Amino acid sequence: MTNTIYLVRHGESQGNYKGFFQGWLDCRLTDEGIKQAELLASFLKDKRIKCIFSSPLIRAYETASIIAKKCKIEEIIKLEEFKELNCGRWQGLTKDQVKRIDPKQIYNFLHKPDELQIPGGESLLELQKRAMRGFNKALFFSKEKDNICIVAHGFLNKVILCTLLEQPLSNVRDYPQGNTAVNTLLKYDDKYEVININSLEHLQKQKK
Repeated sequence: MTNTIYLVRHGESQGNYKGFFQGWLDCRLTDEGIKQAELLASFLKDKRIKCIFSSPLIRAYETASIIAKKCKIEEIIKLEEFKELNCGRWQGLTKDQVKRIDPKQIYNFLHKPDELQIPGGESLLELQKRAMRGFNKALFFSKEKDNICIVAHGFLNKVILCTLLEQPLSNVRDYPQGNTAVNTLLKYDDKYEVININSLEHLQKQKK
């Protein structure tokens, strides 16, 4: 049986707009983020989605709620495993602020992500283990229903994609994730095929 998994990122949040590290901070969607989520929901409404899983962080859950309403799905299953990379002491700081206090790790963040260790936060390896635990849990909970949607975060989505494509975490930046990015995955038994990455075609309607 073939199942389609729509792995998506949340809409623009207050933290995205202001340009600071959010991590586990609970930042709501901006007005623009709500519009993006509505366009994403319209794109997904005919995709036969039966289950929606979400990070419990409000920017993801708000996005998931908009999708659920459009797809007429009553329940959203929150999984702690789908929270964003824990940014520890960086949370609430901009890149420039972090660069002044932690130049080595901001360099790793930008150029050697597999060596990143945020003070008080997580490494990408720790995130990968958590993310894949949540991913497998979502598949188990969905009981092989036709299609599912997972609403999560930029770095979490990237490490899932790296894992499914059997790529090292050093390549995580090869998989950009814009706000409301759609990554479409096909599951055949225990094998996966990545159909597209970081699709934002639904946002083009906003520009017309």
